[in-house]
Amino acid sequence: MMYGNMYNNYCRKPHRSSGHRPTPEQENFLNALIGKKVKINRGGPNSIVGRLLAVKSDYLVVATWEGIVYVKTAHIKSITELDGTSGSRSGGHSSGHSSGRTGGRTGGRTGGRSGGHGSKKYINADNFMGVLKALNQHFVQVNWGGPEKVVGFLSEVKGDHILVVSDHKIIKIFIVHIQSIKLENMRSRGSRSGRSGGSAGAQGVQGQKENPATKAATPVLKKRTTLKRRISR
Repeated sequence: MMYGNMYNNYCRKPHRSSGHRPTPEQENFLNALIGKKVKINRGGPNSIVGRLLAVKSDYLVVATWEGIVYVKTAHIKSITELDGTSGSRSGGHSSGHSSGRTGGRTGGRTGGRSGGHGSKKYINADNFMGVLKALNQHFVQVNWGGPEKVVGFLSEVKGDHILVVSDHKIIKIFIVHIQSIKLENMRSRGSRSGRSGGSAGAQGVQGQKENPATKAATPVLKKRTTLKRRISR
């Protein structure tokens, strides 16, 4: 079931970092979707599928398979309520029971400072700026996908922009253009890369041990050493 036209009027207002508070009708419409599986935007790199956890003054809290995402309402073009038969990578499996299990796992991995819907905890800030301040000095993912997606360390939240350190570069991102943000679990990434690097190193050592050229060269060296000893005698 799609809810797009009524909300588009609100989303097309001029973008400001502080956002705009929805009308009572729009707020009731969004509150009715809390706890349900939704799809934000119809397609493209910034289409997000997950369970709506909370509706705030200028952002939504959505639990996805990658963690808790804070989506700025000013960039939302449409919202679709998904039934239990519409499976998706971002929203879990086809059954509602499986989606609940997926949401529980993501909520546990991305524990927030305060607030929560069931077992899923999230940052309970009054506005999107409060979310950015709560995520300051943490690894984050800015924007869901596409060329504007940035993963790095949020080093500063100041005025109308944030500073993110990514790949040894300092990136200045204006808050008005941030569509979504989430806490990035860098430990799991590091452990995966460490395991892959360790296995590659082990394979390299094993390859050296089993190198036939090394085995063939060893007897030749022993024979030359024996001949030198006999000549010296």
